[in-house]
This record gives sequence, structure tokens and C-alpha cells, in this order.
Amino acid sequence: MYGLWWGEMEQRIMVRALVHFFKNRVDSKTMKKTLPVISGLLALLTLLAAAFLAGCDTGSNNNDPVEKNYPITEEVKNFNYSDWMSPIDDAMPLRNLLIPGTHDAATYKNTVASILKCQNTDFEQQLNQGIRFFDIRVGVNAKDREVGLYHVLYVGVNFSDFLSTVANFLAEGSHDRESLIVSVKREVGNDTDGLPGAINSLIAQYPSLFYSGGKTMAELTLGEVRGKIVLWNRGIDGLSIGEHFSFNSGTVDEGHIDDHNFRIQDFYNPVPSPGTNAEKMQELTEVKSRAIEDCFEDGVHADNSAVMYANYFNISGVFQNWDTAQHILDAVWENWFTRADARGIIPMDFYNGGELEYNSSTGVKRQYIYRMIRSNYLK
Repeated sequence: MYGLWWGEMEQRIMVRALVHFFKNRVDSKTMKKTLPVISGLLALLTLLAAAFLAGCDTGSNNNDPVEKNYPITEEVKNFNYSDWMSPIDDAMPLRNLLIPGTHDAATYKNTVASILKCQNTDFEQQLNQGIRFFDIRVGVNAKDREVGLYHVLYVGVNFSDFLSTVANFLAEGSHDRESLIVSVKREVGNDTDGLPGAINSLIAQYPSLFYSGGKTMAELTLGEVRGKIVLWNRGIDGLSIGEHFSFNSGTVDEGHIDDHNFRIQDFYNPVPSPGTNAEKMQELTEVKSRAIEDCFEDGVHADNSAVMYANYFNISGVFQNWDTAQHILDAVWENWFTRADARGIIPMDFYNGGELEYNSSTGVKRQYIYRMIRSNYLK
């Protein structure tokens, strides 16, 4: 019998159906009481899906990467990840950098359903471990009207928490030669919930934190945005700041935003052929890594030298976990993270970064973030 493929669409339909059912049938007080029920149902469904997968699988899920143990040198251990941009020349265009990032960056605290978790380090750890792009999903929290952070469901963190952490990190005398790119996208709610105004109020509390010039990300140099957030507004009308454009996720070539000189690869939903989990993992890795490498290859062509790239490493579904993230990174990093011409924003799931990366199932140590950062010093 073949294993089940439970994709992101099915997960989102299930989660949204449950939330919609309760929201439209109970008042706010009762809703508070029913949230544990929703959480319990989600956890149960996740466990049942995992059990079904285990029962149907005819092979191992340990499709281990090729063993290759890279030494953890003193240089890797002692590298200054929190200030890696500091020695780079001010004239360096942002578009030429290889920028480590996190997909669904706020999901480290998500305990409702494992299928919605994409990170295991909090914002401060991500910053100190070299992450310079943050994928943030927002909505108005019905409980307190705060701008909450979401991945389908509220993840227990607010946008104000994120901004406070970032402001402290980039403060003068701290890491003020670093720069962040932050994408914000509506995850829940509608045009009547006041989300743009609520975000604008938070932005106004940090008047010097955001880049407010008129240049696109493809036009900016590092020197112009040191100590600042470059805001990428993914489709929220009415924000007071940020470069505003969105794209349709899920296909290989969805992101040619010509008027912004921006190209995106976010092929998050490749569907594998029937087979064992090990066979599916191998096929998913091959398909996704081809899309990633095609995006890298596109970026090295001279005709595209003025284009900014975002090359998403994540996938969705049952295989959205650390093992999948490890396989995808392993398939790509040696060819590209050591090259001077590799560039673009690299949003990742479970980068588990900092000094080194560690695959607990094989003991293989990887140096993804270190190699990615070091490639910028070769440019």
C-alpha cells in the first residue's frame, strides 16, 4: 500500500474549516472556551495522519544524505554571525548578496499543530545566527486587536514583539551596520478589520527603524540601509511604507515582477508520485532542488544583473519538517553556497543555524549559514 500525501491545501482547508465553524456559531466568550477543543482536534488529526503514514509506508523515512563530515573549525565556531554584514563595502548592492532567511519566521512557538511549525529558534536567536530576511504573516487578533503573527492560526507572538526585538538588535552601538529585509503578508482577516492602520501605528513608534526612501530593493545598496528594516509589503493595501508587490506562490515561474526587477521561486507544493516515504522524500528533494538551482542559474546571467531574487527553500505538507529541510539544503549548498556569484534572499525552514547545522538522525554536521555568509566576502 502506498503512503498518503497530505498537502498544504488539505491542511489549510481542514484548519480553516474548524476555525470558521466555531467563529460563526459562538460568541467571543464561548470562543475562548472552545480554542482548547480546536487545538485538541488539530493535534489529534495530525497524530492520526502520522499514524496512517506509518502504517501505509513500505520503506524507511530515513533517506539519509550522503555522509560527508565537515570539520567544525575554530573559525566556524568563533565566526561573528551577528555582525556579518559589517565588513562588506557600503557600495554593495543588496541584490548581489546571498541573504539567509527564514520562511514563516514566527512559527517557532507554534504548539497547536506540528504541520504549521517551520522554525525552532526565536527572533533573537535567528538574528544572532545570521538571519537577515524574515517572512512574517500577520492578522488582527480578535481577542485584543493586536497585530498578531500567524501561520493559518495565531502562533502566540505579536508584530510588536518582533519589532521590539529587531529595534534592540539594530540599535546604535549594537549591530547598527546590519540590515534586514522583512516581508509582511496578510494571513487572516479581511479589508474591514483595520490591519493596515494597526501596522502603521506600530511603524510610527519606530520612525528611524524603516527605510523610507523611494528606491526598490533591486536598486538599494547596503550602505543606504544599514541599521534599518527594508519592508516588503506582500499585498496589504494602505501601509505607509515599504515596497508593495505580491506574487502567486506554488509554481516554478510565478515571480517575475518586471516593474520591480524582482524574481521569485516559491515552488512549495511539488506532489510526489505514489511510493514509500523514502521514495517520496527523494523525489521531492530532486524536484525542489532543481527549481532552486534554476533560480540560482537565472541569477548568474549577465542580462539579469539588475534583478533582485528570492529563492524559497521550503515545501509544504506532511514532509514539511527538519528532515526535508536537511535534504533540500544538502542537495544544493555545496554547489551554490560557496560561489561568489550566488545571490538572492534564501528563506528556509528549520535552518537550525548559527555556528553549524546538525542532522540528529545521522550526526552529519553542515555549515549552511556559515558558507552562505562567507560567499558574500568573495564578491
